[in-house]
Amino acid sequence: MNITSNFPKTSRCNLFSGHSPIIVLTLAYLALAAFLGIVLNFNFMTGDASGYWQDSLDIRTPFHSFHVPGYPLMIALVNWITAGRLNPIIVMGLINLAAYLASVYLVFQILRAAGSKNRLAVLGAYIFGLWPLVGLTYTVFPLADLPAIFFFLTGLCFRISNQNRFASSLFFGLSMVTHKAMWPLIGLVILFEILQQKRFSKEDLISLAIIILPLTILWLAGAVYHHSLLWIVSKNLKVELASRSNLVLFDGLICTFAKGDAVAFIKGIIIIFFFLLTLTSLFFTFKFEYPFYIYNMAISTFIFLLFIVLNQHEIWAAVRFSRLLTIPLILIINQKFGTNLSFSRYRLLIFPLLILLFVSQLAYSWYMAKIYY
Repeated sequence: MNITSNFPKTSRCNLFSGHSPIIVLTLAYLALAAFLGIVLNFNFMTGDASGYWQDSLDIRTPFHSFHVPGYPLMIALVNWITAGRLNPIIVMGLINLAAYLASVYLVFQILRAAGSKNRLAVLGAYIFGLWPLVGLTYTVFPLADLPAIFFFLTGLCFRISNQNRFASSLFFGLSMVTHKAMWPLIGLVILFEILQQKRFSKEDLISLAIIILPLTILWLAGAVYHHSLLWIVSKNLKVELASRSNLVLFDGLICTFAKGDAVAFIKGIIIIFFFLLTLTSLFFTFKFEYPFYIYNMAISTFIFLLFIVLNQHEIWAAVRFSRLLTIPLILIINQKFGTNLSFSRYRLLIFPLLILLFVSQLAYSWYMAKIYY
């Protein structure tokens, strides 16, 4: 992978110099982990995190009908390397922190390769890492989101930076066996590429075969194990996509308000905000058609689809994955204002924004520890 450039370097010591995003976000990760674990006494081994650990212990039969085995396999590998001496949450925390920092760097690389100004790309790296409420929270709480996003971003970086489609396809394939949410996203990337090229070449066919090979092997082996061809999606259709109301679509957007209490109302307002942000990204990406815009159309369309098809119990997954909107939104800003954007002029706005984004992680962590779980 041709990643030779680094974060912008300068003799001045500020948030936009040297490796500051990596350093600052690592410190932010440690602070939030301490806040959740020590101050809030949060049990990290709960919900899906506990499920991933259990899956890693049964990795010889990686055919969980709800999760794909990429993340449990990583957990099992790290656990084996460390001879099982580390606490499960430490094992998963190390994987997620590594995926998080690598993803932050990849966001910067992707933005630069797509034509963004250096400092705007650094700002994009920060915003991705501190995406409102969930950017850091769902790194400290070690779900499969970040490892899957890391593989996707690596594949996207290969596609944009040096057009190495085969290496890109390999990482896309790994992403698809790490989180099922990646299936529609990578499918949309392929679809928009074909629509732009208006043809399907031999190279496209090989690329597609590389992408779907790991998932195909998993699916067929699991079909034998479960004696069902639909084993890999059966529970997801019932739990995540099945409407909890009379609405076929928009169940999550509309019915979140149905409980009528203050928490449901605030959650609904937040979801509407992220949905409108997604629509904004879709509209301006289509309007400007800047370089590599098809990948941003795929990202924006993917998030849009999550918001309209997920039911009220699973709609928050759309917010979790909406951090990927950082890429199209930063490129839209670069396309519209890049030549006239002065960071010295907006410094008094940018620094408080980053602090506010971090505070939002603290607020959501409190909600997660004291109310949700």
